[in-house]
Amino acid sequence: MSSRFQGFATAAKTANANTSFEEARVAAQNAIRLTQDQNARQELIEILRRAYGALPRYKLPSFQLLPLVNDSAPTDPPLSSHQQLADQLFLLGLYDEAIPELLAARSATSTAPPATNQQVTFASDGYSLAIYSLRGGLANRAVRFAESLWKTMPADYVLEAAPPFRDSLLKHAPVRNVDPRFALSIIRQESRYQVDVKSVAAARGMMQFIPSTANEIATQLKLMKFTQDDLYSADTAILFGSQYLANLFQQFPNQPQAVAGSYNGGADNLARWIARSKATDADRYVPEIGFSQTKDYVYKVMTNFWNYERLYNAQLQPLTK
Repeated sequence: MSSRFQGFATAAKTANANTSFEEARVAAQNAIRLTQDQNARQELIEILRRAYGALPRYKLPSFQLLPLVNDSAPTDPPLSSHQQLADQLFLLGLYDEAIPELLAARSATSTAPPATNQQVTFASDGYSLAIYSLRGGLANRAVRFAESLWKTMPADYVLEAAPPFRDSLLKHAPVRNVDPRFALSIIRQESRYQVDVKSVAAARGMMQFIPSTANEIATQLKLMKFTQDDLYSADTAILFGSQYLANLFQQFPNQPQAVAGSYNGGADNLARWIARSKATDADRYVPEIGFSQTKDYVYKVMTNFWNYERLYNAQLQPLTK
C-alpha cells in the first residue's frame, strides 16, 4: 500500500482512539479512496461509523415503524372499501397488495394519519410506507423515500446499502454474461424499480417489454405458458431483461453504451450510427446517435452503471464491506 494511504489510515486510527471524531472522519475518508483492500476498507468503515455516530450533522433521523392499519373499532364515517381491504391485506402480510389499496384510500379522502406531532408522524408514516413497500417487493417507493432523506445528508456521507432484487439479478444475469450492475442500471432508468408499471405503449414491468419483444424472448426461453402480465413479476422481468441484454451484447460485444442505446433506440439504428461514426469507440459513436432521447438515455444508464460499479462488486456486495 502507498505511503500516502498509510499516513491517512494511521491518522484516522489515532484520531479515533483520541475521540477526535472530525479528524478521524476526514482522515478515514481520504484513506478509503486510496485502497481497494477489503480488510483495510472495513476497518476504515468502522472508524467512519463511529465518527458519524458522534457528529450531529451525520445522524440520521429517528423513525417509528407504524402499523398503518386501523383497529377493529367502528368508525364514523365507515372506512372506505380500499381502507378495509388494505387493513385485511396488511394483517395477512400481503404488503405488495396492501400498499396500493392504502394509497388509493388516502387519495380518495385526501387525509393522512392524525398526529399530535405532525412532523414526526408524517416522517414516520413515510418511513413505514417505505419499509412495508420493501417487504412487499415494491422497491420504487422505498428508494423514493431513501433518496429524499439522502438529499439532507452531507455529500461525503458513506452509506452501505444492498441493491434491490439482488437474488434475481445474480440468478439470471451472470449466467448470460451480463453484468448484474448493468441490468440494474437499465431497470433504474426504465422504471425506477417499479414492478407493476405499464406504459402507454403497453410496455410492462420493470424492464418495460412491449408484447412483440416479450413474445420473442419467451420463445427463446422456451416458456410455453407465458402471458404478458407475467412481466409484472420482478423475477420474470429480470429473466427477460437479462436474456435480451445478452442478445444485444452478442451483437455489440464489450460495448455497454451501444447496448444501452439499442435497448432504447433499437439495435438496427445503433448499428447504423456506429457505421456512420466509422469507429467502435463510444466517445466517437455516441455523439452520432440520431435520437436525442436515446443519446440522453445512454448517458443516464452509463452514469447509473458507473455509480453501481463504485458501490458494488460483480456479486452485488457493497465494496465497503
